[in-house]
Amino acid sequence: MGEYTVRDVILSTKDKLEELDIKLNRLRELTSTQFDKKVADIRYAINYMGKNNKPDLHCIVTKKDNYIMSKIKKLKIYINLKSYGTDEIGTVVRDNNGDSYILNQNYYVYVPAGYQDEFGKVEDEILNDGFTLNFLKDYYFFSSEHPSDNLYISPSLINVRSTDIRNDCVTKLEFYPTLHQAKLETIKGYELSSDLLEKMINMPLHERYFDDYKIKTIESSPARNKKIIIPTFNTENCCILFDVEESNKEIHLVKKKYI
Repeated sequence: MGEYTVRDVILSTKDKLEELDIKLNRLRELTSTQFDKKVADIRYAINYMGKNNKPDLHCIVTKKDNYIMSKIKKLKIYINLKSYGTDEIGTVVRDNNGDSYILNQNYYVYVPAGYQDEFGKVEDEILNDGFTLNFLKDYYFFSSEHPSDNLYISPSLINVRSTDIRNDCVTKLEFYPTLHQAKLETIKGYELSSDLLEKMINMPLHERYFDDYKIKTIESSPARNKKIIIPTFNTENCCILFDVEESNKEIHLVKKKYI
């Protein structure tokens, strides 16, 4: 086995991650929040540490901004003082009749009777997918060169993190498979460049994170050999947004704007 990089993982998993994310969004469409005026929106995520070490689904509630506690929580999350708590997350469970329910005592979100069959079918497709069971069970990959650098994958987001410990500087590349967008971001006062982005995409990952299933997924992917074309840039702006445009042989990161 050769050494795999962030590029290998992104190219070989992006289509499957998009497929799963579309299904998670379909579950959102099949869920009702109409009787709880506190709920602004919901989303579904795969919980990889479910009962009996099998994945399950979490329904994550976003509370409306006109509630002061929501604003406080969002501020804490923004400054990394708090992660989403149990009041925002409800686990999806089945009753004896096979109907799906969301365990959340703080919000009234539910799957209407007319949508139960489709909801259960899509839920089973997500949780029983071989990619969910085998590739996503270990969703962090750490660099073989710098242990503080890592790659995180989920259906809605691929996140690459590079840390310069000497300067206490963190740079993040966020790749959104379903939106076909990407974002490169660093701390204010530090530069972003095409060379830095190229280095992050080519980050080598430690071989201990690749079992037989992951190796087969990467090696058999028809997209793995595509070129990722990066525009030339060097800026003191702390954030750049990209559109991700794909052809048969290449993926182009097209600059949208600086932030």
